[in-house]
Amino acid sequence: MDNVSIELYMKAVSEIASEVWRFRRPFERAMRLLDDKSAQKTMSQYAWLAKSVEASLNTVGLRIINIEGQEYNTGMAVSALNLGDFEPNESLIVEQMIEPIIMIDDKVQKIGVVVLGRAKA
Repeated sequence: MDNVSIELYMKAVSEIASEVWRFRRPFERAMRLLDDKSAQKTMSQYAWLAKSVEASLNTVGLRIINIEGQEYNTGMAVSALNLGDFEPNESLIVEQMIEPIIMIDDKVQKIGVVVLGRAKA
């Protein structure tokens, strides 16, 4: 397999992992509509899926990085959807990850997408 094919496979795997990760929030909202027993069982199944995806990623050197709650800086491997809503010198945090950062070894495979918020003083 040539390097181009490997790169395409890694990109495809990264996209699938990102979509599974993104599905978590709407899935959690839907689970709130179920009774506790059904919700708990279904959430366990999703947790197993997420753990399996992460283990599969690890076998090929990929890692999902979640930086929610961390102080934002312009060097992060993310695209901030609402950066223009703030003044240049404001102290910001990553309030929500819309898409995770995906790394392969020490290189960014896929940049994340975030929503920022003001850091609490």
